Amino acid sequence: MSSTERDVQAGRVLGTWRDGMARFLGIPYGRPLTGEARFAPPDTDVGWEGVFDATVFGPSPPQASVTSGPPGSDPDDYLRLNVWTPDPDASGLPVIVWVHGGGFVTGTSADPSFEGTGLARDANAVLVSLNHRLGMDGFALVDGAPANRALLDQAAALRWVHDNIAAFGGDPAKVTLYGQSAGAGCVAALVTMPSLHGLFRRVILASLPNAYQSPERARQVAADVAGRVGARPTAASLARVPADVLVRAVAEGLERNSPGPVVDGEVLPTDPWTAFGDGALGDVPVMIGHTRDEYRLFVARAGLLGRVPAEQSEHALKTLAPGSPEAYRTAYPEASPEQLYDLVVSDALFRMGTYRLAELHEGPTYLYELRFPVPAEGGALGSPHGADIPLVFDVFDEGLGLELYEGEPSAEARELGAEMRRAWGDFARAGDPGWLPFDQDRRLTRVFDGQLSEVRYPEEASRRIWAETRFGPLPPS
Repeated sequence: MSSTERDVQAGRVLGTWRDGMARFLGIPYGRPLTGEARFAPPDTDVGWEGVFDATVFGPSPPQASVTSGPPGSDPDDYLRLNVWTPDPDASGLPVIVWVHGGGFVTGTSADPSFEGTGLARDANAVLVSLNHRLGMDGFALVDGAPANRALLDQAAALRWVHDNIAAFGGDPAKVTLYGQSAGAGCVAALVTMPSLHGLFRRVILASLPNAYQSPERARQVAADVAGRVGARPTAASLARVPADVLVRAVAEGLERNSPGPVVDGEVLPTDPWTAFGDGALGDVPVMIGHTRDEYRLFVARAGLLGRVPAEQSEHALKTLAPGSPEAYRTAYPEASPEQLYDLVVSDALFRMGTYRLAELHEGPTYLYELRFPVPAEGGALGSPHGADIPLVFDVFDEGLGLELYEGEPSAEARELGAEMRRAWGDFARAGDPGWLPFDQDRRLTRVFDGQLSEVRYPEEASRRIWAETRFGPLPPS
């Protein structure tokens, strides 16, 4: 591998060429989050003498089952970002800023699932990925700290992109924000923040979660977690609790209370459905979609594939379905209890909220559904949550690619991935991925399967069930 250097506002950075791509890894965009800084806005006054070594990923945010970072690194110094560029001497390349998922409590830009070479290469774009605060540090609503610190981190990274991306061949006027799962939840929040308008031109939302919190619920979550570690729900008190202790406390309470974006009225003025419905994005093109079998991955990870108890299915129908649970039984008369469970949880957590944003956005909207079945579990997963990530990033031998595609994708999977990367690149470049836009009458949807097609929205039965539902912040539990 040969080296390459570029100048950014904070100083000079050293990257490497690998597989025809220049990579600059672990560039700081904020100062270490030590002590009281853990719950403060990000401090972006960074700089260094000499040349910064950007040849390895920086530390990852505190979380379960993820190593901190390179030996000898400061574990609090994780506000870092990464850049892949096919030509750092170019000008005007489109830019894709990737925000990872992970339920708002896990994830890192160092995850090999998100290695950016394939997407940057086939999209002919500059790809940026980033770390941000997670869990309580990122989202807890506590006295003495601003809300949504994770969003403030991401906003700081987006401003870094605007100020520095030209040094890597990118055009700061052609920035596409792209997030999947919790990352889509963050991106949908970012684009509703008026202070960031003008810093992005297009938006890609994949498997958007219905996970925004009212202030009342967020304070409930913060008090619950703080109480389990013997602290008070204040920034000063929680800053004295070691990060790994807070991580464990959050993990223990995930089924009941989990941190997430808070519609606090200041950092996040309103929820995305309200903002999109009010025309907040104007004519910004939005590409939005979900997988067909969103929740099957979580069923499998829980060891319940083929064994979901009938009472668990009934409970999900009663608590998640809008109106009467009979609506699902009527709409899906041949579905087993486990299939009904998959349907109602997939709809409630991901599919219907994602679809509703497509209905609400006034500007150009491109809807898609991934229906390509993954080979894991003998094909029993269908097309689950996360099945799009290996396809879009062209990474099948690590992370999600190994879990879902078993490390050896078929020729059809490789061809589909190449088509998706082309579409993502076309959208980032010109705001048009290559299929007809969505409208309320035809509801045209690009289906990514073995055969590409444009059809009326495939999940019509669920759409009808949820047609009158208003999505918004979750109330206290």
